[in-house]
Amino acid sequence: IGRKDPVAARRLVRVAKTVADSLGAPEAQLDVLALLGSVAELEGRPDASRFFLEGIDLLESWRGRLSMGDLRLGIAEPKWHVYEGAIRTLLAHGQSAAAFAVAERARARMLLEVIAERDVAREGSLTAELKQRLRERFEEAAAGGDSSQIRIVEAELQTLRDSLEVLESAAQGDDRRASMRHPSPAPLAEIRTRLLGRSGTALFSVFWGDSAVYAWWVTGTEIRGQRLGQADSLEAAVEFLRRAIERPGDAAWRPAAARVYQLILAPLAPAGASTVLAIMDGPLARLPLEVLLPAADAVPLGATHRISYGPSASVLTALVRTRPPDRWERTMLAVGNPRGSTAPPEAGSPTRQPELGPEIDLPYAEEEASALRDLYRSTGADLLVGRAVTLGRWLALEPARYRYLHFATHARVNDREPDQSHLVLADGMLDPPAIRRLELTAELVTLSACETALGRQVRGEGVVGLSHAFLAAGARSTLVTLWPVTDRSTLRFMTDLYGELHGGRSPAEALQSVRKRWIGSEGATSHPAFWAPFILLGDSSLPPL
Repeated sequence: IGRKDPVAARRLVRVAKTVADSLGAPEAQLDVLALLGSVAELEGRPDASRFFLEGIDLLESWRGRLSMGDLRLGIAEPKWHVYEGAIRTLLAHGQSAAAFAVAERARARMLLEVIAERDVAREGSLTAELKQRLRERFEEAAAGGDSSQIRIVEAELQTLRDSLEVLESAAQGDDRRASMRHPSPAPLAEIRTRLLGRSGTALFSVFWGDSAVYAWWVTGTEIRGQRLGQADSLEAAVEFLRRAIERPGDAAWRPAAARVYQLILAPLAPAGASTVLAIMDGPLARLPLEVLLPAADAVPLGATHRISYGPSASVLTALVRTRPPDRWERTMLAVGNPRGSTAPPEAGSPTRQPELGPEIDLPYAEEEASALRDLYRSTGADLLVGRAVTLGRWLALEPARYRYLHFATHARVNDREPDQSHLVLADGMLDPPAIRRLELTAELVTLSACETALGRQVRGEGVVGLSHAFLAAGARSTLVTLWPVTDRSTLRFMTDLYGELHGGRSPAEALQSVRKRWIGSEGATSHPAFWAPFILLGDSSLPPL
């Protein structure tokens, strides 16, 4: 294939297929299907995508048994080249919608399943109960122990898997609501109806492949797909811009932001959208679109567009399917400065990052939480600060009752073991396993700490970390940060943001309003380092249908 010799390639792939068939190993058969697709692509055949699509079907059939595995990793990471091959060959023949559907099949399957399970668990489903027990046993296995205990847990895991497979097979055969229990990616028609029905709303979706990067611009009436370029060269441009926007005062960000716009958005000719739902991938998952400039002398997109993000269009669609409560019992539960005290602020403004000292006082975080309690006092607000911020006290307030959950604290993100990421509390931490066990109805969860948008980037699942866990727990949206934020400037940003929310704006509208004001201001805070780290995942302004 590398020598562009289709005759020899086809002869060799026939041999490979014979070997794979004799082995009967799904992974070997998958590799052969990918090779058949590559040979057909080399020959210029219009049906080349068929082999890659068959490979995806095979992959999803045998990885489904692993879908309830270790939640620190999500489902089995897909063979990315099979998805990329299907996308590449479909786009080569002008099939943008079919290529977009393949990208959606690759994304956030575990999170999509967890959200669907939550919708049916209230009925006392035996399947949901088995899956919960399976998660608990996986967490026990991950914790380690002596060899005899590990063998007992592994045996129980196998029994639970077998029981679950029997139930799911039966459910798929005769349950009229099987699509909820065994969710598949949302079809394009539903994505358009639920997400893109409002005038001026578009979806921008990126698939970062091993060799190249692909993107789509989707509106209620059209879809455009495009190969953007080589992954290596695009990554270099994105990383340069990311470093520039994190450094206050660095003027190099403007030409870099204009260049990245031309590389990733301009090829799709976006026009007419004031609201953008962004599905990012690869290095772009760490870059806010809000900093991009359509021209060197233009204002950033953050001042002109409402932008929110999601792990996949299907996950955003699932969030919209779920109706929020008719009303919340209480509006705000705010916590701040768990390791600190009520001492006056010291000189300077530390970042909210425990690697720099988990005992560092964050007085402005305490002031931030108190200000939000005061703002919503008339509609029901509660506050925990300092040493009162224990997990027991927070849980005793029943967080499922609140519209807004706000954490102004230190955070630690582990990009290798995402379940070890956590928010710092006075008596310990709040980590993803504990978060996923919650039953939340919050319209917005704000993690006002350092790098809370980050975690482990799992191919096929996205960024697995704190935000992922809160969405799995039932939150409609989360406000998180892409890089370290200082205590004092974050206080200002959050009080401005909640002032907009209190005035009736949606989270995406509130963010745009605050960014526009900060971008237009004079002084240091007009630099993206101060207004760009805060991004919205999900969006409670999306109407439930």
